[in-house]
Amino acid sequence: MTTVGHGPLDAMSSEFIAEIKDDLAGLEPVLLAMEQRGASIDDDLVNQAFRSIHSIKGGAGFIDFKELAGLGHAMENVLMRVREKTLVITPDVVDALLAGFDKMKLMVEQMGRGEACDCEKEKEALQTVLNPEKEAIHSPSRHRKKIRKTRKSPWPAPVRY
Repeated sequence: MTTVGHGPLDAMSSEFIAEIKDDLAGLEPVLLAMEQRGASIDDDLVNQAFRSIHSIKGGAGFIDFKELAGLGHAMENVLMRVREKTLVITPDVVDALLAGFDKMKLMVEQMGRGEACDCEKEKEALQTVLNPEKEAIHSPSRHRKKIRKTRKSPWPAPVRY
């Protein structure tokens, strides 16, 4: 029996981990395509990313891996706003999603070794993407840097609805 940072895994849980790994493998090219297309992203690509994250979150919830499920939920929130057209894909949005993806991969890799993995930094980055005004209140100089970075981007400035 394999162990996870939060408890032992049985054969059924191992199967869910294999499915999570498959979903992660399929998610990476989708996120990279989102990065390339920027604000001109199509709905099918967003839906594909959302479904992958939703499946990962569900599998993590089934095996009671709350940290992974929580990160998946934060990523879903961002993708839901993109689906609803209330958030435009920008370099900052893609950076936050890719950071979440990288952390998910690390978390899944560490499951069998019983190592803990903190994902608060990634969840905060995703939350900042959803609520940039809140970030500006807490750290005005950091927000100005992000705006400068976005303006240097080859993508047009984000459209706020």
